[in-house]
Amino acid sequence: MSGLLHLTLNGNFLRSDTMRFLGAFPSLKFLSLSSCMLYAAALAEALASFTNLKILDLSFNNLTGSIPTEIQTMSSLQVLSLAGNSLDGVLPEYGLCELKKLQELDLHANNFEGNLPQCFDKFSSLKLFEISSNKFSGIIPPSLISNLTSLEYLDFSHNKFEGALSFSSFANHSKLEVVEFISDNDKFEVETQEPIGWVPMFQLKVLLLSNCNVNRAKGRVVPSFLRSQHKLRVLDLSHNFLDEPFPTWLINNNTMLEVLNLRNNSFGDRIHMPPYRNVHLRKLDISGNHMIGTIPSDIGKFFPDLNFLNLSRNALSGDFPSSIANMSALIILDLSDNEISGEVPQELFTGFFQEWYAKVYVKDKNVSDRLRDVVGSWFGDIEAVPHFLATNGEKYGSEGLNKSSNGTQGKPNSLCALFWKNTYTLIAIREETTLGMFGKVIVIIVAALASENR
Repeated sequence: MSGLLHLTLNGNFLRSDTMRFLGAFPSLKFLSLSSCMLYAAALAEALASFTNLKILDLSFNNLTGSIPTEIQTMSSLQVLSLAGNSLDGVLPEYGLCELKKLQELDLHANNFEGNLPQCFDKFSSLKLFEISSNKFSGIIPPSLISNLTSLEYLDFSHNKFEGALSFSSFANHSKLEVVEFISDNDKFEVETQEPIGWVPMFQLKVLLLSNCNVNRAKGRVVPSFLRSQHKLRVLDLSHNFLDEPFPTWLINNNTMLEVLNLRNNSFGDRIHMPPYRNVHLRKLDISGNHMIGTIPSDIGKFFPDLNFLNLSRNALSGDFPSSIANMSALIILDLSDNEISGEVPQELFTGFFQEWYAKVYVKDKNVSDRLRDVVGSWFGDIEAVPHFLATNGEKYGSEGLNKSSNGTQGKPNSLCALFWKNTYTLIAIREETTLGMFGKVIVIIVAALASENR
């Protein structure tokens, strides 16, 4: 077996001398030992034993310390994954930078810190660059991005980078499909508007720019280059305080869009439906903006397969849209902190009896008779619901309850009094779970949303 080329032992508990044993296979090209409870010595031994490797995966082990400079001996290496360990320190300029043939570098979920080595801009063949969830800091060198024109996937999220990054550095990356920058501080900024009129060669599928101070110095506008993107499946521009009318064109231009997160910006205007029925959109979050007007009555027609809809913390008004009752895939619906009135459609609960378990969170003794009839029928009497929550709260938990704008605190037993207060702002949530004798059920927090003067 000395000619063995490919070896995968993922998910086994390997002894500390495993690497010495594997040294009997010097011809190995592919070695994957992910989730094998390996410790620090395994990395050094691997570097010494397998100089012909093209693919090395030591992810999700117990590796600690820094990356040894001896890694330079693996000059044929094309894929290196050390993700999910406890490696730390500054990445060595001498060692990693000698791996000229690298196509995939995955270091995410470690404790690396300091600046990225300038020599990384020499990785001209790099397709995947994944360093999220570390402690990297400093400014991202412009050449580091612009020179890596083979990139397809890049994730720099959850680090401590500072300064401004010009997104036009990616302009010539024709193969680029995934870009993720989720910032954990207020010192990082993504600028997309310079030079004026630049047109990217890429068509992105995933773009996450959450909390990145997007175009902070350019009027906090939605990136113009997105008008040329038509293959997006996931787009997250949340927590950027973008300030302009709601960009309906993002949905119109990307017919395959599955996730759109525009949470916590300053978008205004009314909610407009796209010109076509979007059967791909699963998650839509425009909470924490300045949206006005009514929720379109036909929202369920145009987004029939949504499982997450969050329109909370806006200035929406009018009646609860009846078409939401037809959104059979809906798991989470949050309309809290608006001025919506009316009744929750009875159709929202059709077919749930005996299969669905309902938690009802009501804050109004004048709750509509219709809601009382629908939900009360499940418990015999709607006044029994608070008792049910109080007696089962420890078992089922109260973390699903949205108590925003209600001033309630404590465990579910404190919810009993909610039936005898005035005014209410409620939400609807369903989520799959397993609840003992009920088996697999769906938890619903039913929401009737009304103004005080209804």
